[in-house]
Amino acid sequence: MKKLFPIALIAFAAMTFTSCKKDYTCTCSGTGVTITTVTIPKTTKSDAKSKCSTLQAGWVAAGATTATCGI
Repeated sequence: MKKLFPIALIAFAAMTFTSCKKDYTCTCSGTGVTITTVTIPKTTKSDAKSKCSTLQAGWVAAGATTATCGI
């Protein structure tokens, strides 16, 4: 039992500090119409949100002032 505890502790720590990467979908819409839907593969949720915000900024810069994008 004494030898099992450190191994279990290391395994738990490894699982805790590993980020969950998966595919996220960023959908951009404007004035009730879907402009685009982009899949952001194998990333963390915070990175996907950041990329989706960048996509929204691109649409706004291109003239779609009512564009909103979200995960």
